[in-house]
Amino acid sequence: MGVLNFLKISGKPTNLLTGAKIRSILSLYFMHVQTYGEGSKVDKTLSTADVAKRLQVHPTTVQGWIRKGYFPNAYKLGLGKNSPYIIPESDIVAFEEKRHQATH
Repeated sequence: MGVLNFLKISGKPTNLLTGAKIRSILSLYFMHVQTYGEGSKVDKTLSTADVAKRLQVHPTTVQGWIRKGYFPNAYKLGLGKNSPYIIPESDIVAFEEKRHQATH
């Protein structure tokens, strides 16, 4: 797949990334390749703000749901305390389906 395609799929414009973010994304890429292989498809990811807009809630609500385990494949983009979370779209779809079933 290649690193640049991984960056495109993960939704990160390469010209806006700092050195630390690039190192973090590269480590995630190589972790992904080691786990799933070079030709595997990478799930689209969204930020907590994007998920909040999609689900019509506040971003801190999404962060709370991450801590509660509602998005089991969410990960921090970096090692810092204030590093943003990234959530795979498959987790969001699963959450939406469970939420829809609970209301019907």
